[in-house]
Amino acid sequence: GLVYGKAIALLNAKAQERLNQGDAAGAVHRLEAALELNGEKPSTMRNLAVAYQSNAQYAKAVDLYRKLLDKAPGQAALFWQGIG
Repeated sequence: GLVYGKAIALLNAKAQERLNQGDAAGAVHRLEAALELNGEKPSTMRNLAVAYQSNAQYAKAVDLYRKLLDKAPGQAALFWQGIG
């Protein structure tokens, strides 16, 4: 509901702050918590995949990107942006 939506948005925002500060592990922690609240939110899944990538957790990043591609194949370019 609305409370979960606000909590997820706050966790995503805090995770982005952590990434900007070079704290990928902190971002991963927050985004994993957000994904526990709603495991189907593509933006959180993408953010977590980016955080995994930034934290050198490449296998987890690839797995999550694959789930995103299965979920929304028409948006593949958005999910893979910045990879490489």
